[in-house]
Amino acid sequence: MEFLSLRSIYLIPVCLKICNLFDGIYFAGWRLILLSLNFIHFDSSRKFLQGYKRSLKLVFLNSFSFDILYFVKQVNIIILNFISKNYFLDLFWDYSNELDVYLYKLLWHWLKKRHSRKSNSWIYLKYWVFISGKWRFHCFDNITGKIYFLKSHAILFTKFYVLPSSVKTSCLLYSEKVNRVFSKSFKPFFSRVYKSLFFSQNGICFLCNNRISLNSIYELRICKYLSSFDVCENRLSKLVLVHRYCC
Repeated sequence: MEFLSLRSIYLIPVCLKICNLFDGIYFAGWRLILLSLNFIHFDSSRKFLQGYKRSLKLVFLNSFSFDILYFVKQVNIIILNFISKNYFLDLFWDYSNELDVYLYKLLWHWLKKRHSRKSNSWIYLKYWVFISGKWRFHCFDNITGKIYFLKSHAILFTKFYVLPSSVKTSCLLYSEKVNRVFSKSFKPFFSRVYKSLFFSQNGICFLCNNRISLNSIYELRICKYLSSFDVCENRLSKLVLVHRYCC
């Protein structure tokens, strides 16, 4: 107590609870567990996930009379905010799958209520499109012509790079060595189809129209864009470069 009070941290003894770190402790919505070899396991409390599900459900309840495009944008903002704050969790993949199932159950119920006189096939064919090997919920912006996809909670691809221990990233003297390491890692970006598509699209993602940065090269993918108006025989004319989280 004295150690904390000297650092302007004051605790009320009546509200204190002593827990075993090996059993896990809860702090600000997080669950921390001390594992063997002094590793810390980061988890999210079930109460936090239930609160997040309620926030999703609230959007569906309040968006029944809204335009589909506005609805998709609102849900995507919530999903991206969740990913940015929780992607480092050890069980993130399990949570993302659970939340995607919950999301699409809400979505299907919402669509059935919105189109009560339409069949299941009509609803599915109207709002789902097959792209990049799977069916995605989408909508069109009639003003800008953009296509918006409902995002997933799952991060499709993540890649980590490890620098030599002798390299001090905080020291400017090592900046050239760091640049060489990353240039070698991003070498696929400057070759063949990726390079052609990048320059033909002026470095802009085909779906979201946001700029493609070099740091996101391994978060990119090449998709085939099907169009009944495309009669060009160029093999690259039907390929587009997009962010992985856009499709």
